Amino acid sequence: MRLDRILKSRQITLHNPDEYRFGKLIFWPKRFEIQDADGIISSLGQKECAILELLLEKKNDVVARDEMIENIWGENSFPTNRTIDNYIVKLRKWADSDQNSELKITSVRGIGYKLELKGQ
Repeated sequence: MRLDRILKSRQITLHNPDEYRFGKLIFWPKRFEIQDADGIISSLGQKECAILELLLEKKNDVVARDEMIENIWGENSFPTNRTIDNYIVKLRKWADSDQNSELKITSVRGIGYKLELKGQ
């Protein structure tokens, strides 16, 4: 899987193809679940999971809301920018739960979002 190669080459801990660790944070894309720094497991919706995977694939690059809409919703859907913002809220809460984590989701005003790994 292309995402596996990207994550592995950028030193994101890959325990197995179904689990990605970022410090205390864990993401299970096939299970649609995330675990925060307190060990609480939360379910992700299909769109939230797809957004997180897209942000991981484009790590350190800005992903425009329009690109998210095109890649995740497709051409015949027309969610608003606010829809994307609402999905990001849950992902950001998860990422911010570990103050020592290298993972951070930042807003790029008027454009979209960027997933950053500290120290890389």
